[in-house]
Amino acid sequence: MKPASNNRGFTIIELMVAITVLTVLTAIIAASFMAVTDSTIIAQEAAEEQRVRQFLTRSFSRGLASVYSDAASLAPDFQFLGIDESGPNGPADSLSFCSATPLPGVNSLPGMLKVVSFSMGVPGGDAAPGALGAAGPDGLLDSDALETTLTIMETPLVLAPMDGFDEPLGAGPSAEEETPTGRTLPIRSLDFEYYHSGREEWVEEWDSNVEGFLPWAVRVKINLARTREEAAADMAEGIDFEEEPDIDLTVVLPLGAGVVEEWMDINQYRAEMGDTDNLGRAR
Repeated sequence: MKPASNNRGFTIIELMVAITVLTVLTAIIAASFMAVTDSTIIAQEAAEEQRVRQFLTRSFSRGLASVYSDAASLAPDFQFLGIDESGPNGPADSLSFCSATPLPGVNSLPGMLKVVSFSMGVPGGDAAPGALGAAGPDGLLDSDALETTLTIMETPLVLAPMDGFDEPLGAGPSAEEETPTGRTLPIRSLDFEYYHSGREEWVEEWDSNVEGFLPWAVRVKINLARTREEAAADMAEGIDFEEEPDIDLTVVLPLGAGVVEEWMDINQYRAEMGDTDNLGRAR
């Protein structure tokens, strides 16, 4: 008679218990990894948003503080032009002006002026607000893929040639050959307002060639890019994007602050007062 074997297998209950324990441990480990991954993504998104905020604040602060214009604000080359426009996500204003800050890059010469422009558009399309697309019934873009973007361009200023000269003035020999510097960022809306003591309140547009002087200060209101779900959640909480923008910045213009009326610079009117030579000097 053969002795009974002591090597018996696992019972079904033991296998089920082992599988259950393994499943629970796997779920705990997976949840831990997902939590770490989600935290990393949230931290990266927060860091990127903070970087965009700092870049926009720095760009508008430095750019507007360096606005350059002729004394009487008559020269088209130095025009400060702010246009009030609308897009599907709210204000989509544009602003262009001459700046005295140096151009980026190795070809920038000391004293060279540049034209800075801020405009709204869509990726790969025209910057005009008409190309911004249509909003849905809830006031939001129909597609998350259709983002509105802010384009910041810096172009060397080339003045129109004076009588008797064939070459443009004021920008140096390499200005026409230098490629304009541009930067594009996704944002939701852009709104400019302009202040002057001669106005009862902030105004939505400004043309220095028409006004005859620069505004005292410019207020910049920016809403950063949001997905459709994020925007809907903010609207459900009663957030007014125009009244509570992500960035609300006021910059004083040194050349405009304190000017209360047109500065009648006699040099701007010599051609109307009498004969002039080829350099525009009164004879």
